[in-house]
Amino acid sequence: MEYVYYNLIRREGLSAEEVVRLGTYNALLKDDLPEEFKYYKAEEESFESSHDVFLSAFPRGFAWEVISVHSGPPLIAFKFRHWGFFEGPYKGHAPTGEMVEFCGMGLLKSQLLSSCV
Repeated sequence: MEYVYYNLIRREGLSAEEVVRLGTYNALLKDDLPEEFKYYKAEEESFESSHDVFLSAFPRGFAWEVISVHSGPPLIAFKFRHWGFFEGPYKGHAPTGEMVEFCGMGLLKSQLLSSCV
């Protein structure tokens, strides 16, 4: 039974099973940008390799936080921030120590939570 459906604005949604299969980094960073603008290629990474890449580049972690929630269940709209300090190597690029962050909007559809409302 599918309980969670995850969607970043501008993309088709992913089920909880798909997010687990792809890995959270790949699910968040999958895009359709032209090749010259892609610094991370989710389609070339596995669940395991994506975590290796981010744990290496962000040894203190790459935090994810919900900034605001705009609607309640069963369809939850939220704004999030993903951030960390670039203190380890990233695919041949030397660390800079700078904070890297991106913000986005997401939709979470929960069949489980809809029965609680």
